[in-house]
Amino acid sequence: MPLDPSAVGAKGDSVEISWDSKDCLLYAVGIGAGADDLVFTTENSEGLTQRVFPTFPVVLGWGKGSPMRSVGEFDPALLVHGQQAVTLERALPVEGRAVMQAEIVAMYDKGKAEIDTDTARRLFTLICVLHFGG
Repeated sequence: MPLDPSAVGAKGDSVEISWDSKDCLLYAVGIGAGADDLVFTTENSEGLTQRVFPTFPVVLGWGKGSPMRSVGEFDPALLVHGQQAVTLERALPVEGRAVMQAEIVAMYDKGKAEIDTDTARRLFTLICVLHFGG
């Protein structure tokens, strides 16, 4: 199952993504938000303006335009999602649309057997950058 290191820099197709209030509400409830998080779980509570969880970009456009076909053959059962980060430039709007393009910026082989989190080598880095249009 050889991975192709030349896949670093490969870009997926540009895809348009969109979301609305309902998507944001369902995401919030799906990650366990509840009565203490009404600002994220309701759109019609008096005195509260709906907000979007900062981690919501992780699911926006999931699986669309992926460059993963470039990495070579591998057993997905051996893929470990070790870490992910989102950097927000500003709060996400409750509804919007954006153009997304995924890029493979690094690949690391974790080796065999279990992962020692102190010595594990990074396999993938996911960075989500969204540009909002008017």
